Amino acid sequence: MKKAWLCVLLILGVAPGFSQPILLANDQNFGRTVERLLRFPTHAQQVGQSIRVYVGFTITGQGRVSEVSVSNKGPIADLLREEVMRVWAQLPSQNPRYAGRYVMPIAFLLGEGGSKRVKEIANKDDSVVQAGSYQLINEVSVIGFSACEYRTLTGIGKN
Repeated sequence: MKKAWLCVLLILGVAPGFSQPILLANDQNFGRTVERLLRFPTHAQQVGQSIRVYVGFTITGQGRVSEVSVSNKGPIADLLREEVMRVWAQLPSQNPRYAGRYVMPIAFLLGEGGSKRVKEIANKDDSVVQAGSYQLINEVSVIGFSACEYRTLTGIGKN
């Protein structure tokens, strides 16, 4: 009978010493918070490309977010780098059990006439440059739409 209960506890993951590790990748609130804070800078949208940015960061043993950096192998526009730093500076402290090094991909997607149609990511072959080990967590996205210009009899206007 004891073996049966032990098996049930192990399957449910509630046996002492056998619980699943606490991972930031499993925390849906973290990704939602990042998505909520992110903005696709207007001037970066004018380049006309969707871009993926890899953000490297550390969560300390006290739950503070630190050592934030853009970890792309290829070049990234300063406006996107500044947006990443702005968002990470606003993140609240995390669960100290998440302590570790992470990389989160962020897709800055440029819309083409609707939220379901976006331009292909221009740097899709780019990769992460991050020394040491890290945990790759789920990508988040932000969609931007470039302003359309139209011509009138009196000149050019923005729509």
